[in-house]
Amino acid sequence: MRSILFLSFLSSFAMGWTHLGNNIRGWKNSTVTVYVNATNCPISESQLNEMVDTTISVWNGVTDSSLVIKRGVSTASVAEFLAGDTTELPVILCDPNFSVQVGGASVNVVPAATFSTNTDEHGNLSYSGILLNAESGAGANISLLTEGQVELTLAHEMGHALGLGHSSQKEALMYYSLGAKQQALLTEDDLDGIIQMYPRNEFTGGVMGCSSVHLSSTNNESFLQYRGGMTCLLLLVLVVYWGRTQFKIFSSAPFIKPERPL
Repeated sequence: MRSILFLSFLSSFAMGWTHLGNNIRGWKNSTVTVYVNATNCPISESQLNEMVDTTISVWNGVTDSSLVIKRGVSTASVAEFLAGDTTELPVILCDPNFSVQVGGASVNVVPAATFSTNTDEHGNLSYSGILLNAESGAGANISLLTEGQVELTLAHEMGHALGLGHSSQKEALMYYSLGAKQQALLTEDDLDGIIQMYPRNEFTGGVMGCSSVHLSSTNNESFLQYRGGMTCLLLLVLVVYWGRTQFKIFSSAPFIKPERPL
């Protein structure tokens, strides 16, 4: 299944932070290498890598998430990626024929798009990548954007490549329009989304791991979410049981009146 998600310079209505689709859980391994190929880019390879590194630091800064992103080097072409013939995933590529992928009209307002967000049988992302607008004469060619706008674009599309959909909150990085944003910053809405996709496991990780209980916001309702595993739950039960036992022993102990000293 091929899907396209993109960021534009226009504004319109969107809905809540969302997953890319039903039951998508993000990448199976929370340590994700983002592969970059600067071939056909209208900016230098060093510029692109520096902007990608800045973008990675934004998502790596979520302390309540287990997500760790690294940068790698890709040799894949746009054609190979779209044909499903690369294992360097997720990947960032520059597309000189960007309008073929997003449509002629969109090429002047869309600086990048996330493609081919496929999942495995467990609902984990298994294939996705970002195409940057490198089409000559296009109004949204990334060479025409400021450094901050390119970083915003990369950060937004990286959110899609990690499994996040669009947000309805205009301040959120994952809102589908750049609007007046000047810097790639995560809002509470973005944080809720990425922590849900990649929760932090503090002990052994996985089902037997331990994470946190914290406030989250969905559909304007606040509620507590437990993001731990069986280890934390078992420890909590044991602590409560021990505390109640000690309280009973203390409360049932006879009171001994001290004798008056001679």
